[in-house]
Amino acid sequence: MLTRWLREHQRQGVKFMFDCLMGLKDFQGEGCILADDMGLGKTLQSITILWTLLEQNIEGTQPAVRRAVVVCPASLVNNWAAEIQKWLQGRCGCTPVADNCKDKVVSKFEGFKYDRQSRILIASYETFRVHVHRLEGVPIDMVVCDEAHRLKNDKTKTSLAIIELPAKKRLLLSGTPIQNDLDEFFALVSLCNPNVVGDAHTFRKRYANPILIGREPDATEDQQQLAAARLTELSSLTNMFILRRTNSLLAKVLPPKVVLNVFCRLTPLQKEFYRSFLSSKSCRKIFAAEAEGKSGFTGRVLSSIQGLMKLCNHPSLVKSQAQMLQGFEKCEKYFSELDLEGQKARSRLVRPEISGKLLLLARLLDVIRTTTNDKIVLISNYTQTLDLFDRMCRDCGYPVMRLDGQTSIKKRHAMITKFNDPMNPQSFVFLLSSKAGGCGVNLIGANRLVLFDPDWNPANDKQALARVWRDGQKKPCYIYRFFSTGTIEEKIYQRQICKDGLSAMLVSDGENQIKDSLSTELVKDLFRLREDTVSDTHDMLDCERCGFASRRDVENEGENGRREASTETEHEIRNFVPQLEEDFDEDDLLTWAHHSDLASLPDPCLRQAAFACVDAHGSGTNEDEETVSVEQPISFVMSCRIEFKNEEKPQPPAAGKPPASASSPASEPPPGLGSASGLAEERSRKKTKLAGTDEEDEDFVVCVPDETSSEEE
Repeated sequence: MLTRWLREHQRQGVKFMFDCLMGLKDFQGEGCILADDMGLGKTLQSITILWTLLEQNIEGTQPAVRRAVVVCPASLVNNWAAEIQKWLQGRCGCTPVADNCKDKVVSKFEGFKYDRQSRILIASYETFRVHVHRLEGVPIDMVVCDEAHRLKNDKTKTSLAIIELPAKKRLLLSGTPIQNDLDEFFALVSLCNPNVVGDAHTFRKRYANPILIGREPDATEDQQQLAAARLTELSSLTNMFILRRTNSLLAKVLPPKVVLNVFCRLTPLQKEFYRSFLSSKSCRKIFAAEAEGKSGFTGRVLSSIQGLMKLCNHPSLVKSQAQMLQGFEKCEKYFSELDLEGQKARSRLVRPEISGKLLLLARLLDVIRTTTNDKIVLISNYTQTLDLFDRMCRDCGYPVMRLDGQTSIKKRHAMITKFNDPMNPQSFVFLLSSKAGGCGVNLIGANRLVLFDPDWNPANDKQALARVWRDGQKKPCYIYRFFSTGTIEEKIYQRQICKDGLSAMLVSDGENQIKDSLSTELVKDLFRLREDTVSDTHDMLDCERCGFASRRDVENEGENGRREASTETEHEIRNFVPQLEEDFDEDDLLTWAHHSDLASLPDPCLRQAAFACVDAHGSGTNEDEETVSVEQPISFVMSCRIEFKNEEKPQPPAAGKPPASASSPASEPPPGLGSASGLAEERSRKKTKLAGTDEEDEDFVVCVPDETSSEEE
C-alpha cells in the first residue's frame, strides 16, 4: 500500500529493516538501527515496516507483530500520530499519549491494554518510563525508539524500561552518526540487539580497550594494528544491522540548498565588554584555580563560557535579574547610558546596532520581508536571545511564532501546522529553541533558517540546521550560521569541525565528562579575542586558494568596506574563490566558496542586508538622539551550494557484480583506517591543526560507512 509513495532509498531502507527485524541476517538478534541523515524520511520508512509486520509474516497466518510501541520525544508524539493517520488512513488504530494529566495518561495506557483495535501505542520517553508497568501482559512484539541517541546511557531508567518489554524486534531511529564514544556505541547496539557484541566486560576487553590504546599518541605499531583490526571486526559485525545514508540523496529530489557561514565583527561596545572580562579578576581566578588544583574550576569555566557566548549575541545578556555576570562588573555603567534596562520605551530595549550579529539579522529580516514572500526560522540555544528576537520582531510588526521549553505539546503541533500552511500569510518568523525543538520538527513552510549561536555538540547543531531542507520543501533554501569573528564562538565551531581533542565535551553537557578536557592551554585558547582577523577559522584552515596578503587593504576599501557589484564576473571579483566542483565535500570547508568581498555572496538578500547595515544610521526613536555610524558587520563568509547535477548516465554494474544496495552494507572499516588519497590526507592534516594539536593520527571512530545505493551511482 505504501510502496508506491516511497523513493528508491526508502524502499531499500524498508527492505533492510525487514531482513533485520525478521531475523534473516547473519547476526544474533532481531533489531536494527536506521541512522539516516535528517530529512530522508525515517518516519515514513518506519511506518511502512510497522504496517508490513502488523499485517504479514513470512510463514503462517499470524502477523509478525501483534502490537507495537513507539517511544519518542514529547514534542513528536502528536506528529507520529498524524503521520500514521496520514499514511495509513485509519487502517491501523493507534493510541497517542500526549497528556500532562496523570489520570488521562493512566486511562490511555489502560485503554490501549484492552482495546484490540489499537495496535500502536505512542508515548514520550518520560511517560513511557513511568508507566511501562501498565503494559504488563500486553503482547508487545516490536518497539520503535525515535531520536534514539537519547538512549546512549544503558543504565538510565528509560533504557531499562525498554529492555523490560518482551519485544525482541527493536528499531532505533537516529539522524546523528554514531561515532567517537565507544561506551555510547555499546549502549545503543546492546539495546538494539542484546549480547550481539557481548556484555560490557567482554566488549571492553575485546574492542574498546585495544581501540583506545591504539589511538594514543605513543601507541606502538603493533597496538595500532591491533586497534585497526578490532575496529574493522566491530564495524563488520555492526554494519549488518546499522544503515546510514547521508542527506546528499535529498539533492536529487529537493530544490537547491545554499549554506552560508557568516562571520560577524563585534561592535566596539562588545569588544569593550569582551576585553573587560579577559582582564577581570574573575578571569584571572579561573587560571589560578586550575594551576592550584582547586575545586570549582570546571564550574567557573562553564559559567564564563556562557557569559562570553551571551555577550556575542548581545551586550544586554551579560546582566541577569539586575545582576551582572561574573567578570562583567565594570561594564554595568553602560546599561544606564544605553538604556539596556528597559526603563524607557519598549522599542529601545533591543538596540540591535550594538551587536554585530543582531544588527545583521535585523537588516536581513527587513530585506526578506520587503523583497520576498519567504518565511524564516530563527534558532538559538538561549531563551534570553529568543526574547530579543521576539521583541525585535514585534517592534517591526513581523508576524512571529515561538516554540521553546515552555510551549505545551498540544500547542506545538497546532503552531507548526499553522506556520507550514502556505495559505497563511500571517506567518513570517518562527522562533525555535534548539534544545526544545531541534529534533524532529518539520518547518518546511520556511525556506530560510538562521542558527544564531553554536552548540558544543555538533550533533545538536546538525539537527537544528535540518528543519527546513527536508522532504516536502518546494523552494530553494538558505541556511545561515552566524559566528562572532575571533571569539569563543569560532573556537567552538572549530572543535565541531575536528570532532577530536574535545570529544568528551562535544558529546555531553555534564561537568564530569568535560572536566578532563579543560586544560589550562585549552581555556587560554577559548578565552582569547582575536581582533586582527576576518575569520580565525579560515586562518586555521591554512587555505591555499585564498590570497589574502592584502586583506586589510580590502577591508579599508571604499566606504566602510563596501564594494558595489560591477560588470566583473564572479570569478574576477577580488578576494573570492569559488566552490570546488569535482572534490567538493560539504564537511570540508576548504572546498567551499570563500568570500572576502561581499559583492560575490550567492544570496541577494544577505548581500543587500550587509550593504544596508553601513548605509543605516542609528536606531533610536528620539529625534534628538545622536546618530550612530555602523561598521560593516560581516568580516568574511564561507558558502556552498548543494544541488543535484545529473551529468553522467548511470553505468551498469560490472559482469558478475550486483549493484550496491541498502540491504548489503559495506563491511569496510570507517574513515581513518583505510588507505587515503592525497587530498584526504591533506584535509586530515589541516583538521588536526584546527584542533590545536600537533598529532598527525586521526581518531579511531566507531561509525557506519555511508551507504551508497544503486540510485546514487
